[in-house]
Amino acid sequence: MTDHPEQPISFGAVYEDALIRRSHELVALGYVRLVPSELAGLEETDITGKLCDAMNAVLDGSDAPPWAIVMTVVDDQPESVRDKTGKHRPRTDVCVRCTNPRPEHRFRFEAKRLNEKASLAVYLGNDGLLALTRGYYGELPYAGMIGYVQTETTPEWSDRIRDALRAAPRKYDVAEPITFPLLGIGVPEPVFCSEHVTNAEAGKRITHTLLLCA
Repeated sequence: MTDHPEQPISFGAVYEDALIRRSHELVALGYVRLVPSELAGLEETDITGKLCDAMNAVLDGSDAPPWAIVMTVVDDQPESVRDKTGKHRPRTDVCVRCTNPRPEHRFRFEAKRLNEKASLAVYLGNDGLLALTRGYYGELPYAGMIGYVQTETTPEWSDRIRDALRAAPRKYDVAEPITFPLLGIGVPEPVFCSEHVTNAEAGKRITHTLLLCA
């Protein structure tokens, strides 16, 4: 059963809250420019490229929202972490950059396909959710997962993700008590959040955005 609390969450700081919400609004606006049935047989990188192109088209459009002037979207963003340089740097799938005010702030998304049994393990594993929570891309207080749903429905996959996190909180560093508050973004399947603690001092909020690609 999908959790739908009455009130969307707040991320605290006004600027961070705005960055996170605008990043997800931009994903939603880009997604509506795509044709889901045309994405059904594509690989993750191909879908991500199309989504990033659509998000940038939103920013460049004559009807772009007022906040678009300070936003950019980067596909396959290199991250300079852990003394990695050049082609050895890890790359986040989608990076939304806000250039004003300085210093620049960024929201990173990791994207995975959801189309078979093994997909959930990949979505939640070391190349997916755990890469965001355990510092593979550096210390990120917040980041997001995007699931490209190519089989079944977005509510079904949403429930599976929640159920897996509830069933193995230690495996996925889920903070307790376990809750999945909504971000409050207008997409067909509500964007929800999970909170993760990887040490005694810091928590990380991860958003989960599921997009139908079938």
